[in-house]
Amino acid sequence: MVVDTSDVKRFLSERYGTDVVEEIGGGEWSSAFAFRHRDQKLVARFGRHPEDFEKDRRAFELYGSIVPIPQLLEIGEAFGGFSYAISVWEGGEDRQAFRTRAAEGATFPVRRPGSVAQRS
Repeated sequence: MVVDTSDVKRFLSERYGTDVVEEIGGGEWSSAFAFRHRDQKLVARFGRHPEDFEKDRRAFELYGSIVPIPQLLEIGEAFGGFSYAISVWEGGEDRQAFRTRAAEGATFPVRRPGSVAQRS
C-alpha cells in the first residue's frame, strides 16, 4: 500500500501536533509510521479498509493479554480515501521477519494473563 508521506506528516501534524514521523513499514493493506505524542510512542497506519483496523481492535480485546497485539486507540477517516488507526507502539519485528524466524523453528514468548492493561 503506497501512501504519500507528505500527506501523512500533514495529517499527524494537524491532529497530534507532531512533526517527527518515521516510516516503519508497509504491506498489501496498510502503511505504518511511528511518531511521538505527549511522550508516548505511537504508530499510525493508513489503509483503504477500515474493517481491517476494527479486526485488529477486536483481536487486542480477545487476545491482547496473552500475545503482543498493539492496543488501538483510535480509528477514523484520514485523507484521500484512506482510513487510519493509531495504536500504542509495541516494538518487535515486522511480519515477514516473524514468519522467517517461525519457519526456522524459533519459539516466542507468551504474555501472562494480566500483564497488559485491559480495555474498559
